[in-house]
Amino acid sequence: NKYSTTDFAHLGVYFENKEENYFIEALKLKEEVIDTTGAGDAFNGALAVALAKDSNYKDAIIFANKVGGISTTRLGAASSMPLLKEVEEY
Repeated sequence: NKYSTTDFAHLGVYFENKEENYFIEALKLKEEVIDTTGAGDAFNGALAVALAKDSNYKDAIIFANKVGGISTTRLGAASSMPLLKEVEEY
């Protein structure tokens, strides 16, 4: 399965494969962005986890978008990663 995602930071994420393409808007954050360090790593790690759990592409990207977005509301890289419960409740 070949696919491409392009992260447009504060705008959202574009997805495309042979069957579909779409844009998912950036998460509307409840807190202010304070540090973007590690946000891309958070997004990519969350995307990998969701796909490994057999989520469809759209749900996986929505999940990854949340994780990456939430991570920007905290300082640091590893210390900014949200817990699964936090993502589910966001």
